[in-house]
Amino acid sequence: MKIMTMVLTKTEIDLRNLNEAEFERLLSHPNPETFTLILESKRKRFFIGQIAYLARKREEDDVVESSLSFTRRAIVFKFLDWVYHRASTGDLAITTIEGRVRKTLDFFHWCDANNYQDFTQDAELGSVAYRAYSDHLKERVRLGEMHPTYASEHQGIAEDCLYWIFPTFQPESLQGIRRIQASSAERNATPVSDENDTAKNLALSQALFDGLTDFLINNAPFPFQLSLPNETCWVLPCQQWIRPAFRLNERNYTPNWSWNYETGQINDIDFIESKYQKGRSEAAKMYRRAQKNLQEANSNPHHHTRLGLAAWALKSFSFLFCNNVGGNRKSFLDQKWDIEWKYVEDDRLPQPQKKSIQFTTIKPRASRYTSFKITKTFIPQFEKFLKLRDFLLNGQEFEYLFFDYDQYGAIKKTSPHFLQTYFHLARKLLDPTIANISTRAIRASKGDWAQNNHRPEVAAELLQNNIGTAQKSYATGNETSQSLEFSNFFEVLSSRTGLIATDRPNNYTSLSNGGCNDFGKPKSIHPNAPTEPDCKNRGSCLWCEHFVLHADEEDAHKLFSMRYVFEKLGEFTDSSTRKNMIEPTIEAINIFIGKINSSGPDASIFLQRAESRVDGGYLSDYWSGKLDLLLDIGVIQ
Repeated sequence: MKIMTMVLTKTEIDLRNLNEAEFERLLSHPNPETFTLILESKRKRFFIGQIAYLARKREEDDVVESSLSFTRRAIVFKFLDWVYHRASTGDLAITTIEGRVRKTLDFFHWCDANNYQDFTQDAELGSVAYRAYSDHLKERVRLGEMHPTYASEHQGIAEDCLYWIFPTFQPESLQGIRRIQASSAERNATPVSDENDTAKNLALSQALFDGLTDFLINNAPFPFQLSLPNETCWVLPCQQWIRPAFRLNERNYTPNWSWNYETGQINDIDFIESKYQKGRSEAAKMYRRAQKNLQEANSNPHHHTRLGLAAWALKSFSFLFCNNVGGNRKSFLDQKWDIEWKYVEDDRLPQPQKKSIQFTTIKPRASRYTSFKITKTFIPQFEKFLKLRDFLLNGQEFEYLFFDYDQYGAIKKTSPHFLQTYFHLARKLLDPTIANISTRAIRASKGDWAQNNHRPEVAAELLQNNIGTAQKSYATGNETSQSLEFSNFFEVLSSRTGLIATDRPNNYTSLSNGGCNDFGKPKSIHPNAPTEPDCKNRGSCLWCEHFVLHADEEDAHKLFSMRYVFEKLGEFTDSSTRKNMIEPTIEAINIFIGKINSSGPDASIFLQRAESRVDGGYLSDYWSGKLDLLLDIGVIQ
């Protein structure tokens, strides 16, 4: 039986000239299966509506009419929404979006051609299809049919699809699926953000956070004046809550003439009637409505207009926090929190050469969650944020430190595009010159500044990683390697006594790769060790006399996890670093694993379990975080 195909009349969407009003109209279009995107040039069209059909001819854009899926039509709208907002916010360049659209269509084509047509129905089916697609890409790489970098890009786009198709998709669903490694030669250095842009964004964010948070937690009344970097504006209890000078003359769209944005007062009925020309009775209704909103907003601390301002305060603090901590995007999104937290003074930090920077470690419930470091001068801001957080949660609990909060009170995990969204809204409402700054650019700028103003140890602390990573990933001209003679070093390491400890005395400190019996007093086991032991660099602990291990699954899991991360680092570092640092570290780990294996008859059983956990993608908390960091900043792929 011959299957009849048809060529649809397309609905062309010129993304370069698409405004928000036209985009909103498209979301109610009766035939999204006809959507065709025009991106960089009119010669390049992408028939995205074809994904509504489960059967089609890929090359000719022909579709099988009877295969139209009504559930897939909703996916077309989601696809358009994703593309439009990446373009309109400046999150991605048009040329980048073009490549992602093409790879997204490739993923849909493969799934529909390989019996995974139902992958858009729920997250579990989506994860199954993603795993199969990843295996397909890996096989093509193995056969030499696809370059690893190209395959890695396809795999990344397929993962992105799951997040915009399923808004509540959790990364835990993909545990155990290894990412394809791209060629290290094709990785680009992370660009630093412009100093003027950073200063402008920081000034605006600080003004928003301080002004709005003080207003909210003190339950101050509307209207009030908010001091912005270049002007002072009235904040009013309405949807258009503020109008800086550049927007006062742009009141054609939702002008809200009920309020006077220059005086902070409600306009009189005569003025409202003259502007709207809807008759006096209608103007009187608008006047009374504005009065009612003012009264309700001032009598309810959690009124929806106040929660709308709270969302702005949260977004502004997000940028301030990222700039201070220098953490990557994933660590920000996944930072857990609990009411039990404490400051930990870190007096082991070196004295910087030029300026004084003191760090404080924040540890939510000590060992249960990952800690992070902030500068001491940032502590008052962080404590103010915690008050805002308590005010917003209003007795509720939320496991993550940060969250999105809409004006209707719904709490949700922060979007991965939180900074791009914030800067996009700030450009429209507050300052048209605000630039996009990504978390990667923040980290790069922070590392660049720290390398130029402080010793490398301080740069590493600012970036929340070890010295080698900071120097290699975020500083130019700082990649050095030494030729070290190991001679009988490994022989000394193998014959070392006292490595396997039998207990955990009072002076014992648990580490990410084992333990320490005298923390803070590093002492090298050999003059030819790859690096001098340093208690702030966990990788160097292996070369210290005080480093100890326990013959149990916990320490075995730490070692296997560390070895996995260093193996990945070895694939993306220069030959000198690999020879003088990575390979000796892996060799030392293998020696230590051998010593654990020789410790008793049951050791091989828990060693096998620990290694299997790592092979399945379940690394220890510390090394899992390090791996996520290295992936997020592009050190490994």
